[in-house]
Amino acid sequence: MLTLEDNALVSIRAGFLLSEDEEELLVGGYLPFITPSAFALYHLLMVVGRNKDNYCTALDLSEKMSAPLSSIRQSMLFLEGAGLVATYRHEEKGKVFYILRLFRPLSPDKFFKNPLFVSLLAKKISERRVNDLVSSFMVGKPIGEEYTDISARFNEVYEAAPDFTAYHNLSGSELLAALSDSKEEQVAFFSEDKFLEALVNLSIPASSVQADLKEICRLCSLYGVDEKTASELIKDGCLNSDSIFSLATFKKKAADYAHFAFKGIKGEEEEVFGTSDMAKRLSLYQTLSPLTFLAYLLNAEPTKSYKELLDKLSSTYQAPNSFINLVVDYTLQCCQGFLPEEFAVKTMISLKKNKIATVADGLAFLFQSQSDIQAKKARKKELYKYQAPDEEENKDKEEETDKKEPVIVDYSALMGDD
Repeated sequence: MLTLEDNALVSIRAGFLLSEDEEELLVGGYLPFITPSAFALYHLLMVVGRNKDNYCTALDLSEKMSAPLSSIRQSMLFLEGAGLVATYRHEEKGKVFYILRLFRPLSPDKFFKNPLFVSLLAKKISERRVNDLVSSFMVGKPIGEEYTDISARFNEVYEAAPDFTAYHNLSGSELLAALSDSKEEQVAFFSEDKFLEALVNLSIPASSVQADLKEICRLCSLYGVDEKTASELIKDGCLNSDSIFSLATFKKKAADYAHFAFKGIKGEEEEVFGTSDMAKRLSLYQTLSPLTFLAYLLNAEPTKSYKELLDKLSSTYQAPNSFINLVVDYTLQCCQGFLPEEFAVKTMISLKKNKIATVADGLAFLFQSQSDIQAKKARKKELYKYQAPDEEENKDKEEETDKKEPVIVDYSALMGDD
């Protein structure tokens, strides 16, 4: 968070020029909640940051903005919270130095997938105008380790509903990084080092599993088997008399190891995809193994075919655990509590084809896809609202038949072609 002492020396880094689309998004998307003063300050910093001599004092900024330092500090808070500026502070021999690093605005696609920004913008300009804005968009140098990131957190600056707690502890720049194209950092479910140490404790040579170590780690992470248990499973029947390891035996033991005891399902209304608390959902995706998560959703022991599907999503499609959990959750909700392999695979392929980088983006993408499908069905229903009498009679008969027969899910209509 910027203090900006009067005598502070400020270095501004902005190694880019804004495109027309980025300028339009700044005006239509960011300006309503960062305020005009912060909007003007961002552009001033952009100009100064691109100069060869990009140093200035705090008083210089005050003079150029024709605003007191208190106003500059407030504008900086809005820019930091929105992920447009990161502030780094360093003090040495009584002198204070700042680096202000500017970031590009999010792309329109990522901006309107971000529930925090969209929620806040709707609060400022109304949901109707946000929808209009969405429609209109459809047609540097490293910072030294001696500097500390002291940028304001989103929840320190803005009040937005709903409360997505998972994002609140991120600074603006961290939020920006979380929504970027870089691959999501995965939670470590299984440690190779701890596993090898557990083997040594059981007098099992590490060399016996070295060739299959990566696959052992993948299976344990997938099925929620910890390092100590994995070593015990290997000792109990996965090595022959010559200490030759059988991966097939271990795979079966790992898949069958966890047995889940469940209480009866409560008679509460089933949650519809996308309406539950996103932070809680994302936390479960990122912290539970896929087998544990599936058992949690089913409130029952997963069948052998379901376990094999989890393995296929992990091995064939190289999907991290969080993405497998997302696909499982989405499939169960779209398919009335069942987990058909074809639908789950199509969902995973859809995420890969659209280059979804983080599970948060994946959740937003699938929720939007489901919303589009429902809207299309509603339009079709409205189109055929008026029918001839004989058609109405046939329709009534079809509806009675539908009540008696199970619903058949049209995978292609839901997910598109491969």
